[in-house]
Amino acid sequence: MRLAFQNFVLLFILTLMFSLHSYGTTGSKEIKKRPYPFHNGEIMNMVVYYNWGPIWLKAGEARFTTTLEKYNGQNTYHFTATGKSLEKWDWLFKLRDYYQSYARTFDLQPLFYEKNTLEGGYMIHNRYFFYPGKKQIRIITEESRKPYRDTTVSVSHPVYDVVSAVYSLRTYDTDTLSANDTISVPVILDGKMFTQNIIYKGKALLENRGAEVPALLYVALLTESSFFSGSEEIKVYVSDDKNRYPVYIRADVIVGSIKIFLKSYEDLKVIQHPE
Repeated sequence: MRLAFQNFVLLFILTLMFSLHSYGTTGSKEIKKRPYPFHNGEIMNMVVYYNWGPIWLKAGEARFTTTLEKYNGQNTYHFTATGKSLEKWDWLFKLRDYYQSYARTFDLQPLFYEKNTLEGGYMIHNRYFFYPGKKQIRIITEESRKPYRDTTVSVSHPVYDVVSAVYSLRTYDTDTLSANDTISVPVILDGKMFTQNIIYKGKALLENRGAEVPALLYVALLTESSFFSGSEEIKVYVSDDKNRYPVYIRADVIVGSIKIFLKSYEDLKVIQHPE
């Protein structure tokens, strides 16, 4: 059960990276942008289950929101992702996670990111201050049983936090992608920069309550950790429409699997982004 809860909001965010209507690097193919498939007021509610053979346990819930706000005088999208374990499981592993990102409306480059999580008594509080003009990121990290850290690093190319990456990737066109194309995403997470590779598998039909739902399928191989053995895949099915929101996510873990379902959404529609 502990594995069912640990970092499930982060798992949502990383898997949502694969629900993109976009691609980063796929050889020499041209990158095309589309109107933003989200807008002020978008809300997505998701529910997570832990599945072990015949056993199904509802483990937690997550919520994603989008609002238009000012940050240091600039027009930004304020993206938030919150998650929690259900109260009946708190005695076993209490989880309360909060992520937020402020990203410029005209290009979705992040200006500020925060991760504030409490998982089983272990606290992490990270803040990133992005300075695109200087090509620098100030990184402040606080973590249980680790010293406070405040450093500034230089970057040679745009880097996203995991939240802004989700929404930025949704703005690119996948019409020129072919099945098994690889998508590369530059991300900073817990103070470390890396490139996440994602495989676009093409169109798929997802069965839902006896009906077939048109979807797009993305797959990524996970890195080894206490949560994953290093050979598991995340499979993400997203709606094959203009909104490109996640419908179903499955991640196999060391014991059993995690299954994430879209529970409800509000104000999902395509509009042009503000100038």
